[in-house]
Amino acid sequence: MGRKKSEQCRLAILDAARSVMEERGYLDMSIEEVACRAKAGKQTVYRHFGSKPRLALEAFVAKASRLELPDTGSLAGDLGSYLATLVEVMNSPHKRSMLGGLLAEIQGDSELGDAFRQGVIEAKRTALRTVFQRGIARGEVAPDADLEVLVDLVYGPVWYRMLISGGRLDPSFAETLADTVVLAARRAMEPVG
Repeated sequence: MGRKKSEQCRLAILDAARSVMEERGYLDMSIEEVACRAKAGKQTVYRHFGSKPRLALEAFVAKASRLELPDTGSLAGDLGSYLATLVEVMNSPHKRSMLGGLLAEIQGDSELGDAFRQGVIEAKRTALRTVFQRGIARGEVAPDADLEVLVDLVYGPVWYRMLISGGRLDPSFAETLADTVVLAARRAMEPVG
């Protein structure tokens, strides 16, 4: 019974942290407010997560991992669907503020940075590698294509717009990016010369 209650409390804390970050961003999230919303004590929050950055990371990872990997039967369809969903998620309220604050924290905390790369970045890269591997199996991508570069071609522009340029992340951007990456993947199949 104790473990079930502890897990329910942990999930309530994650939900509360996610709500606060979505409303006001990471920097304005406080352990006190999260504890109050979760109907838990501050010490309970610290016992489960240790620190504000780790709580924020776990709350972000729990939500980020819900993005589904489409299988439409074509590379263009898979990338188009995936990017449309990714852009929609990235445009949710205060996502830029939430991520920006979290990324600022991981610059000074190598352990947190490693956890972010493993819990968020690598999971997303693995999903996209799967999309490109299916493209290889269908003959849409060269068997020797550099999957890491193709994955970078997808995520680089999204993260750049979100964190650096402040450019629009909208359905038109997602569609253009998907078309551009599919074209790059197809060109990898063309003979050089």
